[in-house]
Amino acid sequence: MGSTASLTPAAPHPRRTLQPGGAAADPGPSTQRARGSAADKTALVGALVLFVLVVAAVATGFRLVIVYSSSMEPAIEAGDVVLVRSVVPAQVEPGDIITFSDPNRDMATITHRVVEVAPSEEPGKFSFVTRGDSNSTEEHWEIPASGSVGLHMRTVPGLGKAVALGRVPAVRFAILVAALLAGSWALWSWTKAPSGRPAPTRSHA
Repeated sequence: MGSTASLTPAAPHPRRTLQPGGAAADPGPSTQRARGSAADKTALVGALVLFVLVVAAVATGFRLVIVYSSSMEPAIEAGDVVLVRSVVPAQVEPGDIITFSDPNRDMATITHRVVEVAPSEEPGKFSFVTRGDSNSTEEHWEIPASGSVGLHMRTVPGLGKAVALGRVPAVRFAILVAALLAGSWALWSWTKAPSGRPAPTRSHA
């Protein structure tokens, strides 16, 4: 009683014609080209969908930020990647984690928790007090009311370590060599595979 059955009809198998003697005929070159064309179209559609999703994420104010320090541990560890959404200062509340450019550190990108946020004494600005969860010191900075900061939405643990590892010259060289070897093997396999087409006839003058 607890089992379920799929109501989706099974896909029909392609028909195979029988040659004299009962042998099944292999699909012709036209069928193989049609299948290859369908696969190419599927890959193209998938790439377009991925491109649209990335563009949509950027257009709606989302971005990915790699965290390199341990100042937000244990909530966010060094090497994690955070997904942030661009918001105006008035949308930020104490306790939120934000990514901002610290004017006191040559506009370095910092991801810390908000301790205080309020309109500044200077019209048109907001004053922030932020601090890393594992830090004892705070940052005091201001930003125009029309400016933006990155509001923390999600954390992807460890993803930044893989991205940072790809910046090491030795690792990049190893990846390049592996890619060249894989490409060479794929090319060799393709040249050795039967094409399924008759060899061209040479003409003599």
